[in-house]
Amino acid sequence: MCWLTVVSRCRKGQVDTKRTARTNFLFLGNPPRDWKAGVEGTGQLGMLAAFGEYTYQLMSRLTLIFAKMSLTEGENTDHLIEDKIMDSMNGVYKKKDFNKNLEMWRNFFREYLRYVSAMDPNYESLRGEIRKSMDKIKKSDVFKAAFLGGGRATRDFRKFQEFVNLCKGIARLNGEREVSVTSLWHAEKLFETSMDTLKHDAGWKHFAKGATERIAMLADRLYDNAVGGVYESLKDMLDVIPFNEKEWDTLVNLNYINPNGNKYKGKWSGWVEIIDLDAQP
Repeated sequence: MCWLTVVSRCRKGQVDTKRTARTNFLFLGNPPRDWKAGVEGTGQLGMLAAFGEYTYQLMSRLTLIFAKMSLTEGENTDHLIEDKIMDSMNGVYKKKDFNKNLEMWRNFFREYLRYVSAMDPNYESLRGEIRKSMDKIKKSDVFKAAFLGGGRATRDFRKFQEFVNLCKGIARLNGEREVSVTSLWHAEKLFETSMDTLKHDAGWKHFAKGATERIAMLADRLYDNAVGGVYESLKDMLDVIPFNEKEWDTLVNLNYINPNGNKYKGKWSGWVEIIDLDAQP
């Protein structure tokens, strides 16, 4: 079971031991704008569309953040991993003793998670420290760009609530009735690590803008094919990739393109500047 799932379940105060872990996710963000809860044909997996073409990379990174393999630390890590690969190929994990031991640990963690998920750790003694930790996180450039729209907003209380829930979730995993300094430290590091992966992902600015997968793809394609960052006409843009008027308006509103000219009978007449995403705040 990955940490992403465990924290999500503990955050909600319940652990369903009969469902597979991969059906539960914690999203530290918003679903795509066109996603509507309860609408027929749109399941919860539809929220993943916010990640667009980077879905697999992001989910992979999130899983590694929350479930880092212990074998990747220390000396001779390569040999340890290779040994496990050879053990698997040699049928070690199919042996009776191994399976019996594995079942024992599964039962232990099932009961442990059942017990701690019902706990509601108190954070009153660390109220000030939690606020200080979040204040430090909010001062980072990545937080401002990703969650405050590069300065267009000044506050995001949802992330503070999520951080408090993260502190409580880790405290539950540690079996604590009161959130400890250690759990607070782990929550802060976890939040910072998650933001760091966001910083180095090529598509994070698309997500910060609120662009859908389709709009992000249009913007990238138009940018890659622009000559000197400019298109002489709307026709030149449509020759690169077709799009409709609504998508044109979205590209303008999200500051992907800067039209220079006028509309005539519903069509644009003039040249269009493609705005460099990396040059934007």
